[in-house]
Amino acid sequence: MEDRPLLLFPRHLNISKAPGFGGPDNTHYPSSSRQVERLTPQFTLLENVFNKRQVEIQSSNTGVTPEQVLVMEIIGSVADFVNAVSKVEGFEWLCEFASDEIEPDADFFVANSESKPLAGRLFMIMSNTEALSRMLSLWKKWEKDPKCALPYGLARFKEIFAKLKTIRKWDVKDRLLETNVLQAWREDLQYGGDEYRRFEIELWYRESVDDRQAHQEQVERIVREAGGVVHHSYTLESIAYHGILAELPIKEIQKIINNEHIELVKCESIFLFWPVGQAINEDFTHDADPQGSTNENDREIVPPPSGDPEIAILDGLPLANHKYLANRLTIDDPDDWSADYPAANRQHGTAMASLVVNGDLNLHLPPLRTPVYVTPIMKPNKNTSNNVESIPDTHIFIDTIHRAVKRMFEGDKIEGPKASNVKIINLSIGDRYRPFLRSLSPLARLLDWLSYKYNVLFLVSAGNHLDSICFGEKVDFEKLEPHERQDLIIKTLYGNLLHRRIFSPAESINALTIGAVHLDHAEEGQLQKHALNPFTKILPSLISPFGGGYRNAIKPDVIYNGGKQVVNQHAPSDKVFLVNTSGPPGIKVAAPGSIAGRLDATKHCIGTSNATGLLSHAGGKYLEILKEILIGNHEYDSAYTAVLIKAMLAHSASWGDGAEHLKSVFQDEHGTKKSKELISKWFGYGIPALDRVMNCTSERATLIGYGELLDGRAHRFELPLPSALESTKHLRRLIVTLAWISPISPKSYMYRNAKMWLKLPSNMPLFNSTNEVSVKASERGTLQHLIYEGDHAATYSKGNTLSIDVNCVSEAGEIQQPVRYGLFVTLEAAEGVAIYDEIRALITTRVSIQQRA
Repeated sequence: MEDRPLLLFPRHLNISKAPGFGGPDNTHYPSSSRQVERLTPQFTLLENVFNKRQVEIQSSNTGVTPEQVLVMEIIGSVADFVNAVSKVEGFEWLCEFASDEIEPDADFFVANSESKPLAGRLFMIMSNTEALSRMLSLWKKWEKDPKCALPYGLARFKEIFAKLKTIRKWDVKDRLLETNVLQAWREDLQYGGDEYRRFEIELWYRESVDDRQAHQEQVERIVREAGGVVHHSYTLESIAYHGILAELPIKEIQKIINNEHIELVKCESIFLFWPVGQAINEDFTHDADPQGSTNENDREIVPPPSGDPEIAILDGLPLANHKYLANRLTIDDPDDWSADYPAANRQHGTAMASLVVNGDLNLHLPPLRTPVYVTPIMKPNKNTSNNVESIPDTHIFIDTIHRAVKRMFEGDKIEGPKASNVKIINLSIGDRYRPFLRSLSPLARLLDWLSYKYNVLFLVSAGNHLDSICFGEKVDFEKLEPHERQDLIIKTLYGNLLHRRIFSPAESINALTIGAVHLDHAEEGQLQKHALNPFTKILPSLISPFGGGYRNAIKPDVIYNGGKQVVNQHAPSDKVFLVNTSGPPGIKVAAPGSIAGRLDATKHCIGTSNATGLLSHAGGKYLEILKEILIGNHEYDSAYTAVLIKAMLAHSASWGDGAEHLKSVFQDEHGTKKSKELISKWFGYGIPALDRVMNCTSERATLIGYGELLDGRAHRFELPLPSALESTKHLRRLIVTLAWISPISPKSYMYRNAKMWLKLPSNMPLFNSTNEVSVKASERGTLQHLIYEGDHAATYSKGNTLSIDVNCVSEAGEIQQPVRYGLFVTLEAAEGVAIYDEIRALITTRVSIQQRA
């Protein structure tokens, strides 16, 4: 333990929660006459489409009552919308999506800010013909007189019609385009191979078991009639998921690609079509060092790990006997995948295990003290030219993940839990066909639910964009000055921001999502001819995606070293290409060697998987520190470990000089507020300086708090203000990080059951406003990280404290059990201004007073 360890806050105080934030609705809505003009054609078209489809279904003699899904886009909010809809017999509310980036138009816009995106909701409602007729009857009454009296319980429809932007049917385009399944099929069919192609069908989740069964049988019948096969189905009520794994002959797949609407894609029971076997991590992987790593003294001799695994990896199968991994992994392979997993193909799993156990091998760090649990969820894909590791298409992916995590914490019918002490799960896998756009993917919902159910922290990679960087005009990139190359890349990436989004499941609200920084500790050596380093500043990697997350939450949460991605351009053109070099730069990891039997080879690789693995390693180190700090604290419960590690990993994050450069690039065009928003989409909360949370210094004190809250409750922590800061003009900084894991309501657009937020005094004597992510932006997820600074002289009384309140309120659904949170607070003074010892003494005094009380 260091001389200046992290400190524990004294017991928190129970207080009344702070009032929530809110304000007037500044949205401009069209007049009732304009709404009639706008919506009448939409209702007419909807009625015609319903009638046509009803005739088709009845003529097919399926025996299923004709139903179709309505999509209602509401601008702003409508109180009790779901209750109002449920009053109409024949309507069933299915789900709702948040939609925070609706383009304004002449009818709907924010007053005094006409170009600002609108916030609203998309409501999905299953309807039969009678229900639609009833709603049309209500519409016609409102159309004649917007102040009319509607039947009891249906008055809310007047507000619905006033705020309704669009109403339409969920159609074939919705089922196919949201998931990029057509693109996946087009690319897959280029390889030839089997005469069938597998895919996942996600059905609309129905509350009634009988309804689910009837609609599943309908879909299965249609698949078989098209010459296809149904392999299995999977339902998970906790995340409102109902899916089928099926396959169709290639000729039927080609019809869908050719826009021939076969009966399956028109089936109203189907929500979405998903490609399967696509979730892989495409980090740039450089060739392994053919000579291996023969230096046996490249790190200190350390004892073997002991105890139970506290970190798990869901990935490919690693090379367990590799020099850097031997005796440090607990591999659980219940389906015996190792029997068909050649050593040469164990690339990604070996790399991730190396990162989690050892960190970057360039740094020669000591490995973790506890073993790491690994269960394979990827296998070599024999249908690809180089047997790329990917998710097998033999099961629905969320079923695979659910079974793997459940096996850790609960076991199965035969065996007990395999790794119930795990606090962190590394998942460095993303689905490039599922960039986050609007709705949460089933896998993201699953991770959120598993996080809460098992009280575990998932670390998820944000994904990689590996396409060439296209400028839109011919450029001689090699002849540009370094700073010109950098700014051209930055502007090009931001110009294509919507097409470089995070990949599923990175939008998970409870997971810590990790992007990549263009940084590593490798010796670059002599780069290949024409290879250029695109950045002069420390910036996110040019392959790291942009956020934000659901309801515009900060995503990625943080970014970390992913390796330096160099580029080249053989001749002046409108693009530059990513270079996959045969050596450094990159993050150094263990690898299967090119010489059979060698177990000491290494390689360099680049991507967000690296950053995720490195932060998982840091999480392991932080677990060791927390044990030392909290041992002997009789009030501490290890159930708080996951949320404390979540807060701890983000606590030292900041944007740094790279973001300052971005501000200068964006300032003139976008202004300060918009510039911060743009920066956060690439940086998240920034780059953690991991060593800063290991211990304190004389000028820096870090305090830890934790607790659990129900709806409407709040806790107050008191930070003593040291006298050394009074009446001085030295720079000082306050960093406050709050993390929690929320239960979810998967069918609600609010989704997050527990909203927590920090409340600090509005007038803090020592600090100005936040200087990076805004308070409002930080409240949208399950991690809030705020940085305050000040350098002005301030006076305060001896014994003064700074109150830091943690508030909780229910948002999407009832909070049935207290929700745990972790809190980290750092007070930092300028060099030479000692504060740690005084804060430590003041805290000790407060603890003694409370104990006597």
